[in-house]
Amino acid sequence: MRRGFTLLELLVVIAIIGLLSSVVLASVNSARAKARDTLRLQHIQQIKNALELYRTANGAYPSSLGCGGVAPNNAWCNTNNPASYTNWQTMMQPYIQLPHDPSETPSGTWANDASPAGYSYAYYSNNTAALNGCAGGQYYWLIYNREIYPGTHGGITMCDGFTQTYTNSNVQNTGVGR
Repeated sequence: MRRGFTLLELLVVIAIIGLLSSVVLASVNSARAKARDTLRLQHIQQIKNALELYRTANGAYPSSLGCGGVAPNNAWCNTNNPASYTNWQTMMQPYIQLPHDPSETPSGTWANDASPAGYSYAYYSNNTAALNGCAGGQYYWLIYNREIYPGTHGGITMCDGFTQTYTNSNVQNTGVGR
């Protein structure tokens, strides 16, 4: 009469448990990425609403030229550069407490053409220069990364019908041209 399990039986059971736990862990990580992307979309919608409130009160969107952002270049405001975030927050203070991306890195870098260096929200608008038929201050551009690429980069249809896009990696574009 046998008592207990053989070593081989125990190893098989441990291997099966390990395989099942890796499948569950992968699905949990995917669910977390989807949740962060959903939060990003909510943040972008809040920023867009605040920008519309700003435009209604001031007649133009706030200029990003004084933000001091470093990426995508220094004409942008972005949330993962402390000086740029402070300047952008000061402009938007009456309308929103600017959110940070749920995976934001404090490196002060942003997605470049080689690879996504981090997650943040970036904003561009120029009150003095027209762009694609839109008068200065009558357009804005928001860029953000998503972890799960939806198959399109989005874009902004400008005043002359041209669609502006920033196409690299998982970058998403949104904005308004009036």
